[in-house]
Amino acid sequence: MQSLSAAAGIGVDDLRRLCILRLSFVKGWGPDYPRHSITHTPCWVEVHLHRALQLLDEVLHTMPLADPGPSN
Repeated sequence: MQSLSAAAGIGVDDLRRLCILRLSFVKGWGPDYPRHSITHTPCWVEVHLHRALQLLDEVLHTMPLADPGPSN
């Protein structure tokens, strides 16, 4: 039986990306600007939310591995 995250198509890297924020202090990045990524702006900060990732890890470890299904 698949785990819940595998069944949902969510991997560890996907969850980790949800716990990272990038903030830019300049206007002008994205598909309508010459700079297509925030990392191409002259000033940006990346914030890692380690506690949120730790809590998410704890929740995933406490979840049952498989659905036992109906009892006979």
